[in-house]
Amino acid sequence: MNIKKISTPLAIALLMFPQLIETMYSPALTSIKNHFSVSAENAAIGTYLAPNFDLFLYGFGTCAFGAAVGSVCTQTILRDSFEGIELSQLFSIAATSVGISPVIGMMIGSWLTSHGGYTWVFAAMIVLITLLFIWSSAQLPETKPENIKRDSLLSVANKMIRDSHIWYITLMIGLANVALFSYYSIAPFMFEQLGASVKFFGYTGFVLAIGSVLGSMINMKLIHYKLNGDLIVLIAMILMVISGIGVYLLQHTIWFFIPMALVSVAFGLTLPNLFSTALTNYRNHLGSAGALLGLSYYLIIGFGLDFAASIGNLAITLLTCGSCCLVLVCIKHFMTKLAQSRNAKIATD
Repeated sequence: MNIKKISTPLAIALLMFPQLIETMYSPALTSIKNHFSVSAENAAIGTYLAPNFDLFLYGFGTCAFGAAVGSVCTQTILRDSFEGIELSQLFSIAATSVGISPVIGMMIGSWLTSHGGYTWVFAAMIVLITLLFIWSSAQLPETKPENIKRDSLLSVANKMIRDSHIWYITLMIGLANVALFSYYSIAPFMFEQLGASVKFFGYTGFVLAIGSVLGSMINMKLIHYKLNGDLIVLIAMILMVISGIGVYLLQHTIWFFIPMALVSVAFGLTLPNLFSTALTNYRNHLGSAGALLGLSYYLIIGFGLDFAASIGNLAITLLTCGSCCLVLVCIKHFMTKLAQSRNAKIATD
């Protein structure tokens, strides 16, 4: 049976959506803070009709759950439909689109916030969700293969827990996302303290978008020339650490957003190489494995962004994430070399 492939525009739209809605409300954080009289770190989430901040929190938590499910399911659909270099290239395109989505989100969010406050932002989200639901209902194909081996979720989870590669992928994806998206939760308050407007914050997204597009384009070129994926990720993590140093040096000026472009470049280089190889050993249960992988790195992202918001220091967040990722890449490189050396010794004996 031939599996019908999802259209690239629909796949990209589904992958962009979580980041789009997350960054749409970023410019509204100060409006949320003032309306509900809460602290800056508590103003990260909310919904349109909430009469108090608790309901505001629960509502957007539900929205975030739906967006996360869409992202994980879309990744599974892509892995059902594509493999190898084709999948890597598609994830590179996806990474570019995900990198651009914060810019679109911030521009829309900035305009809506300046004209109607946070309520306009969430009204726009309702419209976007409705349009995406209609599009998916009309054109989303079934890609699940027939006659595949069906293992229980518990057995898949047990296999993944004992898989060091899965731990590596989970931590790397989680920390890379924390590094990039901590900007959208911390930067609005940094700009507010420096006297910059909400619109200026929205415009800074262009620099980050350029970095993301550049990173993904470079990644596609490097894949074409068959450069080792681990080496690409190593370069990306070095860039992230350099970015953290740059933000630290410029954090008392409005120009601290410029070094963030290197984080976007690192994001565009890293994510395609991680996602495309994450579940190569789980072809018979991509749905279950993808859901568990998504749960794992979303937990890291959630706790990581909460910690970043609590300390409110973008430079420290970037340096911590970059340093941890750099250590992980070096450990993986060392373990890979060690395994190759052992296999070579066994082959010669």
